[in-house]
Amino acid sequence: MELMEPSESSDAPPFRLQTRQLREILDLTAEADREMQVRLEVGPRDLEAMNHLIVDGPLGPTEIGRRLHITSAAATVLVDRLEAAGHVSRQGDPDDRRRQQVVPTPESAARAWKAVLPLIGAIDKVLDGLTPAEQAVVTRYLAGVIAAYERFLSGNSPSDKLDR
Repeated sequence: MELMEPSESSDAPPFRLQTRQLREILDLTAEADREMQVRLEVGPRDLEAMNHLIVDGPLGPTEIGRRLHITSAAATVLVDRLEAAGHVSRQGDPDDRRRQQVVPTPESAARAWKAVLPLIGAIDKVLDGLTPAEQAVVTRYLAGVIAAYERFLSGNSPSDKLDR
């Protein structure tokens, strides 16, 4: 197990190379999100909402608020802002006429996909250079990382017990 020492100015413990690389991916993802904000001319929360709408489909304002961990009033303001910018429209819910759904406009969704597809393609191309067995190892590792995050977020991480 190869450990990398942190810089001299850091109190961080040594980490494996792969853990540091994962940290770098998270940092680059944050930078890519900021770039998407610039390209789509939206703020961080607006981009997060757009991501949910484009990937998951139409959502009600209340569901947007729940997913973003904001109040329904804040979600309404966010949707108003996205609508004024031409990123979304409100439509009646086909299953419940009393409710509205927020739908990304085709133009905005196309702009978002046009901006992000080259990155997704480049990431997929990395996998093309791996054998099926190597891809299976990567998949297993990433599944373990996802599970570690889920345990951390659910409060079932071993480190949760340290400060209690």
